[in-house]
Amino acid sequence: MAGAGILGNLRYNHITESWLVELGQFTGVYELAQTRDPSSTVAKTKSEARTAINKTLAEHGLPHSLPADLTITSQETSGQVSRILKSIKMLGNPGHVALFLIAESACVLRWEPVLSSGEPPNVSEQLLQFARERLEAISREAPDVDIATDALWDILRSYSPQDLTTPKLTLLLMELSKPLVILVVSADAKDSSRLRVGEERRELYQALRQTRFRDMFEIRDMPSCRVRDITSALDEHNPDILLFTGHGSSKGLCFEDDSGE
Repeated sequence: MAGAGILGNLRYNHITESWLVELGQFTGVYELAQTRDPSSTVAKTKSEARTAINKTLAEHGLPHSLPADLTITSQETSGQVSRILKSIKMLGNPGHVALFLIAESACVLRWEPVLSSGEPPNVSEQLLQFARERLEAISREAPDVDIATDALWDILRSYSPQDLTTPKLTLLLMELSKPLVILVVSADAKDSSRLRVGEERRELYQALRQTRFRDMFEIRDMPSCRVRDITSALDEHNPDILLFTGHGSSKGLCFEDDSGE
């Protein structure tokens, strides 16, 4: 899918990090529920969300738990969420913080159509702003994580509420954390003037490594490429970017034959 590499140097591991997505989603519900009418749909899930949050925090040895069900102010709710975030930071992995905030943002977007239905336009605007702020907080709370925030926001906004549930969000994160694959196809036939194929490949690698987006790319090679190799290479590598290094003319690109000519 278009979007590979958007998470930059963030790599989502479903086996070890799915709990952070669940925690972020439940925390989003908890935070939204505290500011809604008790009869609202999201407010009715507050107790369930709090129980799930406390269970998850305890299972991973994080030193915090939400208080028993009682009416607290929005400021106090934000304080509780900040303490959860602080506990996650104590694990020492900036990626955990980023995943938590992404999941909370997705949760708010998932509930936005329900909570804004029949309400003044400013309610929807406030919810969207809140969801956006959770993503933007990544640069502050996890500065070592370098993601394409604007692109990620656009993708999350394009998804339906049903596609932002925890199971589907984890699938999206796995896809988005894949690097962009650059397939370098080269043909340097022996009966043509020799090219600097190896040097060009090295220069490309070095140029990418010097940018802050270096973890967003993976370079793969198809050397001495014949015409019939192209289809299998595309099927095997499924590249996002195809780079051809070789000779060409007004008739097209020049590949090699079985004898290397």
